[in-house]
Amino acid sequence: IAKLQCVCRHREVRLLLLLLLQAKKQKAAELEVRRKEHVRAALMGQNFIEGEADPLDGLSPAQIVKFMEIHKIDPSDPLEGLSPEEIDAYVHKQEAARQAREEQ
Repeated sequence: IAKLQCVCRHREVRLLLLLLLQAKKQKAAELEVRRKEHVRAALMGQNFIEGEADPLDGLSPAQIVKFMEIHKIDPSDPLEGLSPEEIDAYVHKQEAARQAREEQ
């Protein structure tokens, strides 16, 4: 019985570690999306801080430039590389955020 209990606890620990790893990956992916949106909004001259922590906080200017290069964000056209659907979603999100700020 003790051996069976140990095996069960081992499985529980592995499951917990797997869940923690998945949560960490999800947070990293969400931060990546927020960083892209933040950079694009800044390049378009929009107010990009919406009551949340700055997603680029802690990155040096060189790291931000490298981030832009990796994600092919062109300073002259921040929407370059996005599909029409992604552009529509981005514009809709920015418009909703602008309206929310105006209502405050």
